[in-house]
Amino acid sequence: QDADGLQLAIDSMIKLLDGVDYDVVAGTEPEFIFGVPIAYEMHKPFVPVRKKGKLPCETISQSYDLEYGQATIEMHKDSIKPAEVVLVDDLIAT
Repeated sequence: QDADGLQLAIDSMIKLLDGVDYDVVAGTEPEFIFGVPIAYEMHKPFVPVRKKGKLPCETISQSYDLEYGQATIEMHKDSIKPAEVVLVDDLIAT
């Protein structure tokens, strides 16, 4: 609900990328909130990484362990060619 705070957060994350060579911005749910505007501002493609079964096209997946079980994330199989990727994760806990 704070437009200035949102702008500060996005601008600060973009500033952290100064000098980083990358081709693609990727983000998991709910980090789309920050990943998409960063990709837009830097004129880079954005690749969503989502929970299993949420994406419409052919996907690749990666399962991982959680403290309470296991989860799987997916992305479109053709979404990233060999490239340098910035993964946007705004959760301090992760």
